[in-house]
Amino acid sequence: MVSPFQPEEAYIRVTRRGNRWEVEGLPHYFLSPVRSYQDSGDPEAIYSEWTWTGEQLLLSSDRFGFCPLFYSQHDQELLVSPSVTTLIARGASTELDDTALATFLRLKFFLGEDTPFKAIRVLPPSGRLTWTGGPPEVQGHLWSPTPQSLAYVAAMDLYAEMLRDAVRRIMPKEGTWALPLSGGQDSRHILLTLCELGRPPETCLTARYYPPTADEDATAAAVARALGMKHLTIELHPSELKAEVKKNPWTHYSAIEHGWMVAMMEYAADRFSGFYDGLGGDVLSAGLYLDARRLRLFQDGRLRELGELLLGSEGYLPGLLSRGAYRRFGREAALARVVTELSRHVDAANPVGSFYFWNRTRRCVALGPFAILSRAGSVLTPYLDHGVYALLASLPATMFLEQRFHRDTIARAFPRFARLPYQSKGPRQTGGGPSYRRLAADLLRYSRPGSGRLMRTGFVTARTLRCLVDPWYAPSVESFASLAIYLLQLEQIVA
Repeated sequence: MVSPFQPEEAYIRVTRRGNRWEVEGLPHYFLSPVRSYQDSGDPEAIYSEWTWTGEQLLLSSDRFGFCPLFYSQHDQELLVSPSVTTLIARGASTELDDTALATFLRLKFFLGEDTPFKAIRVLPPSGRLTWTGGPPEVQGHLWSPTPQSLAYVAAMDLYAEMLRDAVRRIMPKEGTWALPLSGGQDSRHILLTLCELGRPPETCLTARYYPPTADEDATAAAVARALGMKHLTIELHPSELKAEVKKNPWTHYSAIEHGWMVAMMEYAADRFSGFYDGLGGDVLSAGLYLDARRLRLFQDGRLRELGELLLGSEGYLPGLLSRGAYRRFGREAALARVVTELSRHVDAANPVGSFYFWNRTRRCVALGPFAILSRAGSVLTPYLDHGVYALLASLPATMFLEQRFHRDTIARAFPRFARLPYQSKGPRQTGGGPSYRRLAADLLRYSRPGSGRLMRTGFVTARTLRCLVDPWYAPSVESFASLAIYLLQLEQIVA
């Protein structure tokens, strides 16, 4: 069975009772964000899969592991699904993983194969799980290409060539395809390449963002106009709270971001065959999160100091979490977990990029296109082409320190469009007042039945009421609302 639409419907439960097996659910399941893939025969496929042979349950994932497959083992039973919600509905334990959550609440993404729940794990990259009734045998590893040194211009030319080849290979022969176009580099590079190859998308789509993030539709529209492309702006979901409540189970309670993508998915459903997405391009080629200080700490082996830097300040956590939860999800446990994960990346050519690619990109960012947008159609991701990744992940971190490499590559490959503007980063300068007040009012109502086990309801009440009466304070609701909604949903699960 192949289905990227409703992963909540797919699961298998295998129970061993002496010499007898009991099987419930689908004996075979293959999940991919590309609907034309039917099995793992294509070496470039992004997928996860399980097969029950009659004697053993086999799970596998591609070398990136971006298409998550979750499993939970208890006694002589293994429960598997591409949805955490389904595992819980089928009886998986909801005991929280305190260390994993301590890390997530500060980084806003999970590390390695962690989930919010101690009994639920996700299959690793290049994952292979074999289960015959005892403890699961799990194998997997990160793909870290051998570092190489290339001249800056030579690296740019090779990058542009390899991305062009990647786009050419995945271009569908039929159907109606859209490109979510931002004001940045990744989607623009794909669009320019598609147009160069004579296969432009039917439409470029740009979603508006909830305040205070600045919208990118004007910049994206200018790019589309310069290329003679149709461009549409997708308006926000009318209720940010409802979008968050819907998004969290879809993303397996593994992402604070992506609420804005719910509106794009709902608009795009039944309109397009699929979408091109720039997943991975920013960390691999634009130097996202890379700076001299982080790189130096990595190179000097000062991983604890680097971990403290990545965790950042405690922000709202001491006030937002209940006292018991703040003790449970302590900073020291999070720091130890981060240091352990950082140590896996010290030998990478770009250790900062490697850490973020295999954790934030894989466990959080990928959920936008693969867990939300894929409900509306196939998702094609040329930056996850094996050749493109192998090149970019092998280049030295110093090549990306100035965060110009991708922009310079685009300008060199497409000089005619080199002067098109990019969206400047930062919050929007004005507006958002009604949106802030609506979110504050919705959150105030939503939080009232809260149990207080994880989140301090009084904190949310006081802050949202102030947002409703103080226009200067109102924007602060965006600083804690998504996290508060997440915690309230977790409370409902573990109640």
